[in-house]
Amino acid sequence: SLLVLMGEPETYREAIESLDSKKWIEAMKCEIQSMIKNQTWDLVKLPPGRKVVDCKWTYKIKSGDHGRPERYKARLCARGFTQIYGIDFDETYAPVVKFTSIRVFLAKAILMKMTIHQMDVVTAFLNAPLDEEIYMRQAPGFAETGKEHLVCRLKRSIYGLKQSSRQWNKVIDEFMKNEGFKVADADCCIYLKNRDNYTIMVSLYVDDLMIASNCNDLCSNLKKSLNKRFEMKDLGRVRMCLGLEFNWLPDGTCLLNQAKYITQVLERFNMINCKSIGCPIENGVKLSKDMEPKTPQEIEVMKKIP
Repeated sequence: SLLVLMGEPETYREAIESLDSKKWIEAMKCEIQSMIKNQTWDLVKLPPGRKVVDCKWTYKIKSGDHGRPERYKARLCARGFTQIYGIDFDETYAPVVKFTSIRVFLAKAILMKMTIHQMDVVTAFLNAPLDEEIYMRQAPGFAETGKEHLVCRLKRSIYGLKQSSRQWNKVIDEFMKNEGFKVADADCCIYLKNRDNYTIMVSLYVDDLMIASNCNDLCSNLKKSLNKRFEMKDLGRVRMCLGLEFNWLPDGTCLLNQAKYITQVLERFNMINCKSIGCPIENGVKLSKDMEPKTPQEIEVMKKIP
């Protein structure tokens, strides 16, 4: 396979052959330790007649301020597409906060002069128990010595399983309600709590939480409760969340941009060096199959464009 020198590898082999192999191996070890700590599986023989679910590593470089690499993250994911409905999973739906709601959330928080913090749940799905009996292959590169023939009998949700998001959402939703939060009428992933003249709001996108409050006590109490129940990462005042970059101004307002996302799109379509114009396409233009390249020259030109 092609040797990946920089960036995010696609496979385990690419990760261990890359220039950043030490960082990726350390990230994988950290993920496996989290799995063991959370008692995610038992190693057992595959029962007769049962199908084993495959798994793979996924790799992500998390960016800090101004897009600089901050940490290397490896995640072990089940290949959920090999699960069988009715045997390995049933219900799969789980809500996430709408981007419209995030904009209203931010506007309200800034108008009310709230501080906006960000927290991340470490290996969130491992906090959710599984209802089904699922068997998965051992992680590539991390099969237990002498037990390579055994499979993982999953006890907890892991990323990639079809029902993982739903199981995790049930756990975090129950936690927030037990903490006295009410769900917003317009969005079931916005949580609100009032105490005296103070307010605290939480937006939830899977395992990313934005916490806005005009009361330091309400904010710190929620953080303490979250840390007690889950393994959390406190990222402080929000700087980068869900692809949005926050540039805070001295007056307490902020400018949002999606520069990193836009750069990724331009790179994907080989347009990183293109000239920018105010209106890239005329209003009212409709794209159709008739516009597809027909001559050999046109086909050659369009070959590199996804």
